[in-house]
Amino acid sequence: MKLQKAKKRIKRIVHIAIFCFIFVIAYVGVSGAIGNNTPFYKKLLTFHDLPRNSVDVVFIGASHVHRGWNPLYAWKNYGIVSYSWATNSQPTPSIPYIIKDILLTQSPKVIVIDYNGLNRENGTDTMGKAREGALRNVTDNMTNSVNRLKAVYTISKALGLNDGYNGFTYYFSLTLYHSLWEQRLAQLIDGTFPKPDLVNATTRNWTVYLDSTSNPGPAPRPENPSDLPGLAPQQVQDVIDAVKECNVPVELIVLPYSSYDWERGRLLTIENEFDKNGLDYFDMMDDATEMGIDYSTDYYDRGHLNLWGAQKATDFLAKYLIAKYDLPDHRGELGMKAWDTAYAEYYKQAYAEYYKQAAS
Repeated sequence: MKLQKAKKRIKRIVHIAIFCFIFVIAYVGVSGAIGNNTPFYKKLLTFHDLPRNSVDVVFIGASHVHRGWNPLYAWKNYGIVSYSWATNSQPTPSIPYIIKDILLTQSPKVIVIDYNGLNRENGTDTMGKAREGALRNVTDNMTNSVNRLKAVYTISKALGLNDGYNGFTYYFSLTLYHSLWEQRLAQLIDGTFPKPDLVNATTRNWTVYLDSTSNPGPAPRPENPSDLPGLAPQQVQDVIDAVKECNVPVELIVLPYSSYDWERGRLLTIENEFDKNGLDYFDMMDDATEMGIDYSTDYYDRGHLNLWGAQKATDFLAKYLIAKYDLPDHRGELGMKAWDTAYAEYYKQAYAEYYKQAAS
């Protein structure tokens, strides 16, 4: 009798396990088919679609990154295969998990982190829907894995977004995007279904960043550091720990922008922590003049470079990374035709828009 009960219990457990396995496989498959409607979906869909271990440099950070490093310009001029895992107002607690997400499919020669965002608690001043968007831009676009679940828990808790139904949807984003079925079906029929797109994924619509705004340039480097707000000190330490544990080199940089005094004071505090932990860093604001950055023509707004400024920053940083990490030139190699094609299309789009604006 006891043996029969034990057999029934084991059978029930096996059935439950099989159901859970099928559910997980189905969930991952359906989620992949539907995707999401965050502004970074196609960009990170393309990243996860790249051939394994084909990228030499991956950037992490906020909007400064995808407005300061131009992967296709770096490809055309130096043969560097690079990608930007950057999202607007990227939450600081996400960085350790983004590193792990990158390493699921790529083994780059170096990961570059723009540490400018670390000077704010959570890396973002956004609130409400904008704060939710900062979270979803990261977690909704990560590879479905245990790492993603841990990322959702940590980031949503830090941002105060882990309660109620919305907290549930961060883990199971399909519950939020299920209504996209109709849209995706229509896109499948008319040929506009989202698919990897190396041009738009690597350029982040450079054609709209041709305008110029005169800027005062960065505040001078201060003599004394400024205190970091709220949870920022612990979040900086978490990033430092992740960098030290990473099995590939990590370069810590700040791309040039017109910083305020208080920002540079906080950045000095962060750099002091890097020094204590034996980490190298590179504040490019100190080299803006050497780069040839013109504060009257090379900025789209105070915080972001335009197309011309980004090309100067990319040129300068590319030479630095090649010298330090012995990055190979992949131009002309088999399997790299997609990058040539992407650059040609990018050039056509960007400069067609430039000449159009110049003529108007």
